[in-house]
Amino acid sequence: MTETVRRVLIIIGLGSIIALGGFYLGYKHASDVCNTKILQIETQAHISEIQALQTQLEKEQGYARKIQDAQAESAQNVAQIEQKYQSAVAELNLLNSDSLYADRCSTDKATLSTDTTTAAGTTATKSDRQRGQDLRSAKEDLLTIARDCDITASYYNELLKIYNSVRETNNQ
Repeated sequence: MTETVRRVLIIIGLGSIIALGGFYLGYKHASDVCNTKILQIETQAHISEIQALQTQLEKEQGYARKIQDAQAESAQNVAQIEQKYQSAVAELNLLNSDSLYADRCSTDKATLSTDTTTAAGTTATKSDRQRGQDLRSAKEDLLTIARDCDITASYYNELLKIYNSVRETNNQ
């Protein structure tokens, strides 16, 4: 019995070792398969995240281009407004130096009777000149206000364009 028992024990021991080895190899293979799947899922998540970031970057670059275009258009609008303002100021200066204005002043001066005192003549001429200067100053102030309002309106229009384009892009 000792010899037979010994052989049975060796066969059982070898069988146990083979079974344990098989279980271990099966576990190891299943673990490797799971780890591989986990790595694939993580890789896909990273790829998706990179694609989302690239899409966001493209959107941001599009916004930046739109903003640069709007800034260039605003600068162009402001330059046009400044040019119109300078033209209006030049026209105002031409009107002030116009011969009709000069004739009117000289006519007012000429209509004064010789009986009037010099002080009264000077006062009348000064009041006409003062009114002319006040009128010129008022016109220049109005032109400045109009220019500033046009510039502000231009900026707000460009901001509205940017806002609407960003809103449309986000809604798509």
